[in-house]
Amino acid sequence: LRPEYAEARLSLGALLAGQKKFDEAIAQFEAVVRARPDNADARFNLAAALEAKGDWAAAAAEYDAASRLKPDDLEARFKLGVARLHQGESAAAGSVFAELLSGLESRAANSNALAQVHHYLAVSLHAQGRLEDALPHYRQAVGLSPNSPIYLNDLAWLLATHPDAAVRNGPEAVALAQKAVELTRGTQAAFLGTLGAAYAEVGQFSEAITAAGKARDLARAAGQREIAETNTQLLELYRARKPYRQQP
Repeated sequence: LRPEYAEARLSLGALLAGQKKFDEAIAQFEAVVRARPDNADARFNLAAALEAKGDWAAAAAEYDAASRLKPDDLEARFKLGVARLHQGESAAAGSVFAELLSGLESRAANSNALAQVHHYLAVSLHAQGRLEDALPHYRQAVGLSPNSPIYLNDLAWLLATHPDAAVRNGPEAVALAQKAVELTRGTQAAFLGTLGAAYAEVGQFSEAITAAGKARDLARAAGQREIAETNTQLLELYRARKPYRQQP
């Protein structure tokens, strides 16, 4: 009845997205954007639907537009950083998360939000090979959210495999990795793989072999080929009584 009625199209798009009819949802959001290119909500919803389809480049463009239209929309900025990271643009993602972190700290945001941004900033820096810069942000994430398995796991991995002996901390890595595995009841192949790397760092190669073997088998069963292959290679190292080191 009123094709230009933006609010109705936004609501219809949201309902379609909720039914996972993403192409139909995108069509509704795009119609609003064409009619009202300055509508930040339409841009954000369009980006979310594109993200759900795995179109990270298009999603990033829309999140960027949404955040420019509503500079105070920290969620749009966060989503932009995630999209950049998925595109492999780790430096651009890191810049977004660093800026977002400053904004959250100035607003005294809750600890969970801060932890999440610290973690994503650490991941962005890690992807750039900036391991020393990533480490304090991994620590901040764990400090703010000490029962988050992914934060525990990622810090443990870096402490177990860092190329610099002065940075590595095997006992701490074991404790962190064990906690991540316990919190997830041993159901996550990646976390078991990290536990194996931590055991190898402290010279417990029998335990490292067991953990890596479980990680490999669990990953194979879940169709996680990359994790399965990584742990297959790690098993050979551990059987030779050698720990794994990341390349500097």
